[in-house]
Amino acid sequence: MNARKLKRDATESAARRGHVLRRFWKIEPTRSEEIPPFANRGEWWRSECVHCWADVDVHTQPMPNEIDIGGEAIALNCGSNTALVASSADVLAALRDLRSGDV
Repeated sequence: MNARKLKRDATESAARRGHVLRRFWKIEPTRSEEIPPFANRGEWWRSECVHCWADVDVHTQPMPNEIDIGGEAIALNCGSNTALVASSADVLAALRDLRSGDV
């Protein structure tokens, strides 16, 4: 699936749980031990919440028994008290970055 769409979906899902994500960065399999060697397919992207550091991973070509979007920011509510006062402007700014391709 398209990385841009997956990142947008991940940002929206995380926002529903109170997270404000940083810009996504691409994880390079050759330089990272976070990706198992057998999973050297597609692109891997990662972001994290600016408040509680919960992460989210996006994988453009998951194996049939894997998911394309996952992580603590997708599964859990933001645990930071700061997130409770995070403005919707932060979330909107992050979504604007995604839509403009400035990710």
